[in-house]
Amino acid sequence: MQTRTRVGWSAGLLCLLSVEFMARTAEPGGSTTWNKHNSLQNQATLEADWAPQGKDGYRIEAAGLHLLGDTGIKSRFLLADKGQCTFVFTARNRNLSVDICGETIEVMAVPGALKYVLEVKRQGRKVEYALSVETLETVGKGKQKVQVLQVKPVAANAVQIKEKAAEEPSPVRFSSHRVRGPRNENSFQDVVLQAIVVNGPVRLPETKATGGDAEGKQKKDSSSERDRNKRP
Repeated sequence: MQTRTRVGWSAGLLCLLSVEFMARTAEPGGSTTWNKHNSLQNQATLEADWAPQGKDGYRIEAAGLHLLGDTGIKSRFLLADKGQCTFVFTARNRNLSVDICGETIEVMAVPGALKYVLEVKRQGRKVEYALSVETLETVGKGKQKVQVLQVKPVAANAVQIKEKAAEEPSPVRFSSHRVRGPRNENSFQDVVLQAIVVNGPVRLPETKATGGDAEGKQKKDSSSERDRNKRP
């Protein structure tokens, strides 16, 4: 049974991480350590790292990965202890959730937020998380009023995970849900992910034969069969 933890408005601290593009360095199915690995650096990396969940799908745009409707994404890799995922995204009128190690972390929509940064980290028998948002604030008085972008910490907490779940690497699932209400019916409600940065130990997914590999193997098997038939 999953434990659901809701992020409220408690104080916390989160520094924005620099985003650097790093290539994977391990054999398929093996373990490796990623350093600021951005899953959204290109389409090939996205498709290797994450699988879409839901019927609406997603669209790759200049602004990032546009999750249509109630689409979510689930990691093909498994995040091990000390591993960390940071999601940078925009969302209006959407509540978010991250599932990891059998636990669900819920993030409520923050009014006025232009950008969210959600950091999720495995730490022994805990999953630590921190949320910050970027907002446009008015400062000054009278004619000196100006609007400036500010990053504000919103929440920070930790969730206890079961001992058995703590022993194994875990997939990570990111999903969103529409905020219900008459004010939100006609407003933009999709999520656009601008970066997914992974740090720390992960287990890479097993690869499957591509169409070309399968076709090549089929031709090789057919050729071997013809050679056997030609033997006296």
